[in-house]
Amino acid sequence: TARQLAARQAMAKDLPTFSGRPEEWPMFHSAFESSTRACGFRNYENLGRLQRCLKDKALEAVRSRLLLPETVPAAMKTLQMLFGRPEAVIASLMQKVREVPAPKTGLEGLITFGLAVQSLCDHIVAVGAPHYLSNPTMIAELVAKLPDHLKLDWGMYKQRHPVDDLAVFGAFMEQLMTAAVAVTPLNTEKSPRLGVKVCNTPVVECLPEKTEDNIGVQCLTCGSHDHYARDCPAFHRMSVGQRWEVVRKHNFCQQCLGRHGRKPCWVQRSCQEEGCERKHHPLLHTASAIRTPEPPATTYQRVPQPAMPTLSHESTPTTAPPEKHTLFKILPVDLHANGRTVSTFAFLDDGSSVTLVEQDLVTELGITGEKRPLCLSWTGNVSREETTSEVINFQISGKDHGERFDIVDARSVKTLQLPRQTLDMEHVARHHKHLLHIPARGYAQAIPRLLIGVDHSHLISSQTTKQGKPREPIASQCSLGWVVYGQLSEKARLYHHRVCGCGEEPPLPDLVHKYFTLENVGVEATPAPQSDEEARALDILQRTTRRQGNRYETGLLWKNEQVELPRSYPMAMQRLLCLEKKLARKPALQTNIQQQLNEYVSKGYIHVATPEELKGHASGKSWYLPLGVVVNPKKPGKVRMIWDAAAKSGGVSLNDMLLKGPDLNQPLAKVLSGFRERRIAIGGDIQEMFHQIMIRPADRSAQRFLWRPDPTQVPQVFIMDVATFGSTCSPCSAQYVKNINAEEHAPSHPEAAKAIKDRHYVDDYLDSFDEPEDAIRIAKEVRFVHSRGGFHIRNWLSNSEEVTTQLGETSDRRLKDIHEGTTTQRVLGMKWSPQSDTFTFASDVDVEETVLTKRGILRTVMSQYDPLGLLAHLLIHGRALIQDIWRTEAGWDVPIEKPLQSKWRRWVGALKGIQEVRIPRAYFPGKRSTEITDVQIHVFVDASETAYACVGYFRAIIHGRPQVALIGAKAKVAPLKALSIPRLELQAAVIGVRWLKTIQAYHSIHIAKRFL
Repeated sequence: TARQLAARQAMAKDLPTFSGRPEEWPMFHSAFESSTRACGFRNYENLGRLQRCLKDKALEAVRSRLLLPETVPAAMKTLQMLFGRPEAVIASLMQKVREVPAPKTGLEGLITFGLAVQSLCDHIVAVGAPHYLSNPTMIAELVAKLPDHLKLDWGMYKQRHPVDDLAVFGAFMEQLMTAAVAVTPLNTEKSPRLGVKVCNTPVVECLPEKTEDNIGVQCLTCGSHDHYARDCPAFHRMSVGQRWEVVRKHNFCQQCLGRHGRKPCWVQRSCQEEGCERKHHPLLHTASAIRTPEPPATTYQRVPQPAMPTLSHESTPTTAPPEKHTLFKILPVDLHANGRTVSTFAFLDDGSSVTLVEQDLVTELGITGEKRPLCLSWTGNVSREETTSEVINFQISGKDHGERFDIVDARSVKTLQLPRQTLDMEHVARHHKHLLHIPARGYAQAIPRLLIGVDHSHLISSQTTKQGKPREPIASQCSLGWVVYGQLSEKARLYHHRVCGCGEEPPLPDLVHKYFTLENVGVEATPAPQSDEEARALDILQRTTRRQGNRYETGLLWKNEQVELPRSYPMAMQRLLCLEKKLARKPALQTNIQQQLNEYVSKGYIHVATPEELKGHASGKSWYLPLGVVVNPKKPGKVRMIWDAAAKSGGVSLNDMLLKGPDLNQPLAKVLSGFRERRIAIGGDIQEMFHQIMIRPADRSAQRFLWRPDPTQVPQVFIMDVATFGSTCSPCSAQYVKNINAEEHAPSHPEAAKAIKDRHYVDDYLDSFDEPEDAIRIAKEVRFVHSRGGFHIRNWLSNSEEVTTQLGETSDRRLKDIHEGTTTQRVLGMKWSPQSDTFTFASDVDVEETVLTKRGILRTVMSQYDPLGLLAHLLIHGRALIQDIWRTEAGWDVPIEKPLQSKWRRWVGALKGIQEVRIPRAYFPGKRSTEITDVQIHVFVDASETAYACVGYFRAIIHGRPQVALIGAKAKVAPLKALSIPRLELQAAVIGVRWLKTIQAYHSIHIAKRFL
């Protein structure tokens, strides 16, 4: 569910370590049960969690039951039987209490003893054994540890309670602890020596290194020699702004609050206060610190910056709804000066004594005024100097009122940093009936650039108000129009989301993982068995997929049947505004998009939503997909529209609610291998494959999107009737439909059905034949079978002119090969020249333009596409260079060391030579299968300290003479942890065996012998 998905983002997945000690059981069991219930973890997920957290006796007890997901419940029962019995837990805790020193002297001992008693009471309740609380022997043993005066206090205390059980004694000890803590001074022991980590604080700190201006322990805040600034009581009593002044004055490190000169700080953790990811000490955190590590920029009086209930922090990696959602007094206005009119938003603040305007807005209006320094202050002694502030005058009017009012003696400031706010008036009025007929204007992600204070109270005072129940928003009419403010009800709240996430890149580790997944094709271990989610996806496809004429209809692959999606209209609207800004700079691109949308309407891919459709899905599965545009630089002139199902609203995206489904594609290397087997090659691709799959009506409301040809118009709501580019389940659904359509026609067209299932990769078809006649016949059958499923295959390629002529189409995917002057075709990302029937290669890496950082070099190495390993001997040096950079522990954007830069330039120079490489597309060019006999596979392996690799060849007898053909290679860098050469050679043998088996499985050629 959406709630469980949100819980997965908020809760830690890993369980606390459990070694079999009974006192650890309650916390471990509680964490397991609560996280499983809250996050919806399944058995296969809990299996991994248990494998990671169990240690020692606990692991040995259930090791045999941690092999399959189905045995997870049995494993938990075994653990509870052995280690979770109430009597065992209580006996263990009682022993710990016995070992606690008697609190005879010192308040610290009393606190320690009280905590042990409190823990014992809590665990007795947690394990469901309340009868142990009445054990008189246990109570007597605990009381005996108390000094005489406390025994007397206990005797008087229990007289006031009818039952003197362990719970009452625990309450007595808690009362004593509270009093003891109140009078116990803070621990002011000297900090540990240099290099010792302070483990009792949430931030791992280290002391500053001794430098010329920092000898010995000294607090530069108060002058004391027994602590550092971060432990100074005077420093703790300061406001955050004053702490920042001390940090600047004494040149403290912002992370550890020490002075270690230019040496790097050992503290690498971020602040973590209120989710702050900035690299500063928690004592320097403010509500605005998530934006900038400076003192708070909100400097006018009484503006509620700390709460900021509507502020959207673009730097935050995750989003979540706040505990409260409050609307401030914000409304749209027009400002007038010098014949200019600028639209903006105003923040009406009864607590500010002055009207403030951002300097950029003043510049837009062309206003100048007398420069007069301004000191702005806020609570907590926070202040800010505006040395370049100007006194300015202008006029203001409301959006719905033509009357203009004078703003006199306003002050300009560099920035206000006021909260970003969204008001969906229709949505708010739906849940607050007293606002139904209020003509207030709604807005999305508005940032006020003008603050009107009480110096213009005649503009912000309420003339008419509309109030509902307590703690409901209020509508107020002032001279500038209607404004809605106050706290929203639970149902009316809008979830926060990141605005303009359209340019967000996937995390680098994900990209690296995807890259090496491709590199592992053919040499990976046995793939994992089908997961529960994959089984559910197939079940949905089988239940919902059905033929509708010459097309198929299927359902979205929902993770759960009962779906409750948050509101996504504001997010989609903001993304539309972003797209419109981009299109405004590129009119030709906007024209292209409008033409494509018109074609989509005529093809039945999309339609304008009817009022009934909009009303019929007010909640649940309704979702607005942001429209995006992708231009592939390798396919000039081709513009593809995508619907961003990964865009989040309220911390949830549509893709979060959908299953990816199993990978039904044939392996890329297998399709390319079949393409190389015989002398006549053909290829084609399916036009708009995803859009040929109809989505069942019940799920279409989750595929709404907004569009308007004119930015001044109200956006129209469109609905996608077909599968979209961007949805995580579209590839699986498309392959499933393609395959069942082929199976349906297998009795009448068996060869075409096999070609569709085995020789397609996504929407590309590649095959090879001995004779042109066979290629033409199968291609026409494939085209016919595809047409019966609504698919249209086009852009036919072949090295035979007879084949392309008979198929009646030529490809528009031509790229000029400068070396030969011939045209090359892209087939599954590889460059193929049909005229010479060879694979060609090119590198556009520019040594001077490449950014010599870890990020820049990783991007360049990953961009080299070689799925068959035909260039493995060269590309492995690039990956080895990445490993060398990794060992330096340099940051992603830090320039690499000089020796590594030299290695990089040498490798790029060698990479230029691939333009001369020509590898035959066919293993044995021009030869028919009947001419090729006694085919053998030969795989060679080798290893060094840097890498290990394998390479495969075909050896065949043709007309009595042996011939050899390169199949492909796989190369891997050696692990970061050094291994011996024999061990690396063994690793090479392992991938060699796997590569040999893969070669045989990926080809239809009869293999006589295999050699390794």
